[in-house]
Amino acid sequence: MKPFIITSIMLIITGTLNAQLQVNAGNDTVICVGLQGVDTTRIGGHPTVSGGVEPYRYTWSAKYSIGSNTYHASNYLNDTNLANPHIINDPVGKQLNFHLKVTDYNDQQGFDSIVVRFSRYMYTLEDYMANINAGDTIMLGNNIDGGIEPLRFAWYPNYNISDTTIHNPMAWPDINIDYKVYAIDSVGCKSATDIFEVTVNPVDIEIPKSDKALSIVSPNPIDGSSIISLRTNIESALQITIINDKGQFIWRDDLRNSSYPIGQIIQSKGLFRYFITDGQEIISYGQFTSH
Repeated sequence: MKPFIITSIMLIITGTLNAQLQVNAGNDTVICVGLQGVDTTRIGGHPTVSGGVEPYRYTWSAKYSIGSNTYHASNYLNDTNLANPHIINDPVGKQLNFHLKVTDYNDQQGFDSIVVRFSRYMYTLEDYMANINAGDTIMLGNNIDGGIEPLRFAWYPNYNISDTTIHNPMAWPDINIDYKVYAIDSVGCKSATDIFEVTVNPVDIEIPKSDKALSIVSPNPIDGSSIISLRTNIESALQITIINDKGQFIWRDDLRNSSYPIGQIIQSKGLFRYFITDGQEIISYGQFTSH
């Protein structure tokens, strides 16, 4: 009976030692180059191998060509014979396919592979800036390129801008402002921030020599109830423009009746001037203060 028991135990042990070799190269992954850094990323499973008989021999391979040059796993990994090597370099392209072969003590072999995508942003050295007159509209640009398309952009501040999520939005700022933007690509990698500087020239309005007051602000200094009252009938489309004491554009709107709720528009403190025009000339003007 004993020989049978010993034989059974030996068969169980032998079967365990010769269990099927299971290889796990890890999950397909994305590396945001330039943010987390490629040398902090390991590939391979946890564990990379199960079954078989130790010790294991690991062989990582890859092949990437640029023109007539061909690169291999040793160009991108710190050691092609480790279970979990570091990625130390990235290709000019977007993707590497790493293949792993594991050989155990009994020369049993197992195979697996992993796809690593690399998102790298590139930037030009151009300075983006513009000098415009108040009321002008410009197209914003930036130096951001690369990533894994499609890209989504994030412009801020969200002030007098057509769309904060596109590459080249339109903007019509009325004050000096720096528009900032960064991109997020299809795999979630974020670019560095770029800046578009806009300088707005003060409004140059010729003041009429007539001192006839066709409008009045009341109460003045203004509060939330203040209105501009036009002392004439409106027979054509009129427009009101407001500038501050530095001549910078603050507000513009259509004047649809003989009173305008200026106290609900101006929230900042200072001295302001307003002009009411009919599209060709100034028909009334005045000033008010806000405390």
